[in-house]
Amino acid sequence: MTIEEIEAAVLELDARTRARLARKLLLTLEDLSVEENMALWVEESERRLLELRADASRAMDGDEAVAEARRALETT
Repeated sequence: MTIEEIEAAVLELDARTRARLARKLLLTLEDLSVEENMALWVEESERRLLELRADASRAMDGDEAVAEARRALETT
């Protein structure tokens, strides 16, 4: 089974089950060494940078992001 197949299967689960799985997965990350943690964050930041460069129209500054988040929370 590929990671894409696993992701697709997990996304079909109900919200409660996804949350339980997410908690379990997050707990497995607590045991990482500083070096492993840093490597993962570098990889993630590089992925986000590539994503941003591919679609710069999605970029926004911090104040704008906070305002958008607040608006979203007010409507829920």
